[in-house]
Amino acid sequence: MTSIQEFRGNFDGNGLVVYNIFSRVFAYAGLFPCTDPSAQGTQTIKNVAVYASYMSAYHYSGGIVGLANAPNGTGYTMKFDNCATKNSYIDDMSSSNERTTGTIVGGLGHNTTTINNCLAVNNKLVSTGIIGGFFGNTSNFGGDPTVSNSLSIGTAIAPTSVNIALGSKVANTTYTNVYDEDVDAATLGS
Repeated sequence: MTSIQEFRGNFDGNGLVVYNIFSRVFAYAGLFPCTDPSAQGTQTIKNVAVYASYMSAYHYSGGIVGLANAPNGTGYTMKFDNCATKNSYIDDMSSSNERTTGTIVGGLGHNTTTINNCLAVNNKLVSTGIIGGFFGNTSNFGGDPTVSNSLSIGTAIAPTSVNIALGSKVANTTYTNVYDEDVDAATLGS
């Protein structure tokens, strides 16, 4: 396998909606499979939506970013503003290695992440590991995530035994003005 090319800049989609992405890969799946804010300290992805797409990867899968990564250490920040994922299917290829999926970002590595004014509507998340409505999980080596002014409606999580609706791992995640109403995947015949 060749090395993963990380997206290291900022991205303002100016309202861009991307439809029908099909990504089935070994490493990371998302509009941006892997990001790294270390070049500038803070990285922002904003004003972009992914609709009616399929994201599947063995490691981390997310609608906007598969893995928001940074080198070990503190001082790196990843920001998601005005992002959306709608009517998409996101999974971890039935990996048995505690991999993660999320509607905005699959996994957060070694950075402080903020998710603000984001929307997740009618998505299906499937994982044998960890599932989160907005993000799958985060490492123990970064700052605590913050989710604010965001809405998750109709996200089906399967299997239901791993349902962690808003985000996982983190007892220290801060949620402000966040609404979550997920659907039991068993009712949908997952």
